Amino acid sequence: MTRTRVPPVLVTGATGRVGRVVVDLLIDAGMPVRALTHRRETAATLPANVEVVTGDLTVPESLDAGLQGVSAAFLVWTAPSTTAPAVVDRLATYARRVVFLSSPHPSFQQPNPMAVLHADIERLIAAAGERMA
Repeated sequence: MTRTRVPPVLVTGATGRVGRVVVDLLIDAGMPVRALTHRRETAATLPANVEVVTGDLTVPESLDAGLQGVSAAFLVWTAPSTTAPAVVDRLATYARRVVFLSSPHPSFQQPNPMAVLHADIERLIAAAGERMA
């Protein structure tokens, strides 16, 4: 009997507080994980079975190699907003599903720049949903 290879999940922010928990939970669930980092040396604390790729949210084309063959992406936004449309476009090209770590919706709190940025990214992801791979 041949086993079907499960495509990896790309995790941005994989060495941060939330991203690292996501990595561990995915591994515990038996999912292959690909960690995106812009400095490979920061990935030294990740488990050995995590595939590490380099890329930068401020340089959207640098994400292409890491996105090849993924089933989903967990997005922690850590960059200025200017590249968000291009990054979401790339995610929609390669991944069937995107999970975005977002702050509460702006209508539930005093407006702040981060909540506005997250709401904008959520709208981009929702609009890209029809194009997801």
